[in-house]
Amino acid sequence: MKVKVKVAAIVPSAGTGTRMCSGIEKPFIKLLGKELILYSLIALEKSELISEIIIPASKRSISKIERLVRREGFRKVKDVVCGGAHRAGSVKKGLLHASADIDIVLVHDCARPFLTSAMIRYSLQAAKRYGACLCAVRVKPTIKEADAKGFVKNTLKRQLLWEAQTPQAFKREMIEAAYKKLSKSYNRFTDDTALLEATGKRVKIVEGGYNNIKITTPEDIAVAEAIIKGKDTRY
Repeated sequence: MKVKVKVAAIVPSAGTGTRMCSGIEKPFIKLLGKELILYSLIALEKSELISEIIIPASKRSISKIERLVRREGFRKVKDVVCGGAHRAGSVKKGLLHASADIDIVLVHDCARPFLTSAMIRYSLQAAKRYGACLCAVRVKPTIKEADAKGFVKNTLKRQLLWEAQTPQAFKREMIEAAYKKLSKSYNRFTDDTALLEATGKRVKIVEGGYNNIKITTPEDIAVAEAIIKGKDTRY
């Protein structure tokens, strides 16, 4: 893919990892001896489609991430900045530090260590064509919608359901306009493309991967390490 645009990757990394019950901030959780954030950064650093990387982080982890960046010799990391109290606020702060000539913004969770070059490429192609996109996978189980009392209200059509992932990519002017329009409420959104949806914009789905898991609980570490070792047979 020949991209005639400049792309900034924002890697939200301000998560505290409270559900891990480990006392370690999420970017520094180890997978086979390597800090979790490094997996995403390595994939982005290697991609010829990414121009720069911005990392919104918690105030207390900024210097530690900067040391990791220096240790690994990452050249594309432009800034490690203080993130917000919520995910959307962190992404917005990342946007504010993107270079003036950036055309497309790609957002990827530091807690998803299995980012691939194909995900990056297809996300950028879709963002360039449609303006906004997200990686997602088709839902496998049957999903029930319940009422407030716990009784089944509806059985949702599985063929129309997708599980959202990252990366998610946007034309810069489109996501900046969404933040401006939702200036008083953007922190309620836990998903970047939800901001676009709330402003009436259409978001294109790009096929992600079932191994593109998010590290949230201790069980996820065991699964991720099995994937890395090539011993995960779930998919």
